[in-house]
Order: sequence, then structure tokens, then C-alpha cells
Amino acid sequence: ACSKFGPHAIFNGQYSSLAAFRSRGRGNYHGLQLTARKRFSQGILFDFNYTYSKSIDLSSTRETSLSAFSGQLINSWFPNLQRAVSDYDVQHVFSALFVAELPFGKNKHFLGQTNRAVDAVVGGWQLSGVFRNTSGFPVGVNSGGVWPTNWQIGSYAIQTGTVPETHTTKNATGVGTTSGPNIFINPKDALSGYSASLPGDVGQRNGLRGDGYFGIDLGLGKRFTLYSIKDQPHTLQVRAEAFNVTNSVRFDVSTMNIDILNPNKFGQYVDVLTKPRVFQFSVRYEF
Repeated sequence: ACSKFGPHAIFNGQYSSLAAFRSRGRGNYHGLQLTARKRFSQGILFDFNYTYSKSIDLSSTRETSLSAFSGQLINSWFPNLQRAVSDYDVQHVFSALFVAELPFGKNKHFLGQTNRAVDAVVGGWQLSGVFRNTSGFPVGVNSGGVWPTNWQIGSYAIQTGTVPETHTTKNATGVGTTSGPNIFINPKDALSGYSASLPGDVGQRNGLRGDGYFGIDLGLGKRFTLYSIKDQPHTLQVRAEAFNVTNSVRFDVSTMNIDILNPNKFGQYVDVLTKPRVFQFSVRYEF
């Protein structure tokens, strides 16, 4: 027999974990969405969007997670113990875009009476941009390495004291000798506010907020009309683009060391959400 429980046993008595998919999770989302828009006229177009929302569920994972088993329920008998804001919850989202023709060249505000040669150089330029800013992503403090409730799925830590507000610090001094970018100004004070979860408990899920997205992209371009062959125009388009113009850095909470059993690096970020500033130049010939 493959098991002491008989030939019809589903699993061996030595199994370490048994994950299962089941449709018992639930969540809800409420949001307010506002948009202000100007259609293209007089050489200008813009679009501004704002979302105020809240997403709550029993367990979840962000789209960027590569694990098929992330977001599991720690205590399947009492799933409501994990009810909290979703891992991808973002309370505030601001975004905007614009396209504007620069006021230089023939029939424009500046150099409107210029000759054809000058207009070919200074006229017809178009500036565009995209802006995005969000509030931070939630994260929970872990007490990994022990399994008070479910073997192979560590619980979150329990907040048992006062925890300072999160504030990304470029080079905070760690609890030990290790320093680096941190979600806290003083990681030692923050660590003292947490304790390991008790047997049967899942701890405090998503009780902190880290960084969100921020970025400004700009583009400048112009189309030059070269000549026409059989009424078919041949044009040359040049364009320069800059992504994350301000070279702003926002850190990824999903890569953070936030385990109370690793105090030397408590609260330290490992990777970033945003990419460094990038310039891109292109030339396009159309016919």
C-alpha cells in the first residue's frame, strides 16, 4: 500500500503542503472617477483623470507577481481573518496627457509673417506629455520562518505597539549595521511595534503603505514636407522623447525586506517600481 491509510488515500502522511483552488474568495471595489478633457482645437489637446477608490478582499496578488500560488489563504477555516485592502489597492490615481502645437512659424503667434525657409525650421513643432502619480501600494509585515497557523504559509506579524508613519528614506540606518533605502525613517522604532502572530492567527495583512508610481514623459516632434511625386507627398518626421524626465525613484514594496525575523534589514527596499530616465530619438521617412 502506498499509504498507511489504505490504497484509496488521497495523500501520503508525509506531505508538507496541499494547496487547492476553490471559489470561496470574495472582494469588492468602490471608486469615483473624474475626467476633464479638451478636444483638439487651437493647437491644444489635454486630458486629466482622477480616481479615488478602495479595493477590499480576502487575499490577492498583483499582476506583476510570477508565482501561481501567491495570495493564498493562511487559515482556510476562517478566511475573513485576512480581509483587508487588496495587494493592488491604490487609493488615489492622477493621470494627464497633453498635445500642444508650439506657437512659432507661419500664421502662429510668434514669427507669424516669417518666410517659407524660416517657417520650415521653426514652424510645425509639437510638444506632448504624459503624467502619472498614485498613492502607495499596501504591504504587510511578515513573521516568516515560523508557521503558527498553516505549515508552509507563514503568517503576518501582529501590531502590538505604536508604529511610525511610513516615509521613504534614501539611506536609513538599519536595526543592525546594514543601511539603505527604507520605508521607515527609523526602522528600529518600527520593528518594536510588531510581534509574532499567535497560533491560529494570520496577523495584520496590508497594514502599511509604501511608494506608488510617479512619472513624467515628454515628446517633441516635427514633420517636414520634402516633395511630392504624382500628388503623393514625401515627408520626414523627427522626434525626441524623454521618459521619466525628472528621473524620480519610487520603490517596490513587493520586494522589500519586511520580516521581523530579519531585523538587520527590516524595512529595506530591494528593487524599484520606476525605471531611470531614458532619452529616445527617431527619424521616420514616409511616402
